[in-house]
Amino acid sequence: MKLNKKGFTMVELLAAVTLLGIMSVIAIGAYSRYQVKVREDAYEAMEKSALSAAQTYIEERGIIVPVAPSTRVIEISTLVDAGFLNKLEDPRTKGDMCHTGSKIEVSKTKNSGTTLEEYTYIVTIKCNGYTSSREDAAGNKLEGKLFKS
Repeated sequence: MKLNKKGFTMVELLAAVTLLGIMSVIAIGAYSRYQVKVREDAYEAMEKSALSAAQTYIEERGIIVPVAPSTRVIEISTLVDAGFLNKLEDPRTKGDMCHTGSKIEVSKTKNSGTTLEEYTYIVTIKCNGYTSSREDAAGNKLEGKLFKS
C-alpha cells in the first residue's frame, strides 16, 4: 500500500497557527496604541482651536481681561453660539458634544518695565471620559491645559 505524502503535518499546521496568533496579538496592540495617540491628538487640536477662538473672541469683542490671580471665564458653548468655534465633537463617541463643563480661563500678567501684556489661558475640555489636564511643580494633576501668549 502506498502512503499519500501530500499535505501538511499536524506539527506544521500547529506552528503556522501559533505564528499567526502571535502576529495578530502584536498587530492588535499596535493598533490600540495608534487609536489612543489619534484620540490624544484630536483632543489637543480641540484645545488649540478653542484657545484660538477665545483669543479672537476677546480681541473682537473688546473684553477686558483682569490681572492675575483674577480670571475671566469664557464657556466653550459661548464661543460656539457666537460663531467663533465649531462644535467640539467627542472623538471617542463620534457624536457627543464636549461643551458642557468646557471652558477657558483667561488672566493678564503684569510685565514690569515693558508695555507688552502677557495673557495666560487655561483651556479645559471635558468630554466623555476625558478632561484636559496639566501638572503643578509637585506633579499634582490640575484641571485645564496652560497656554501663554
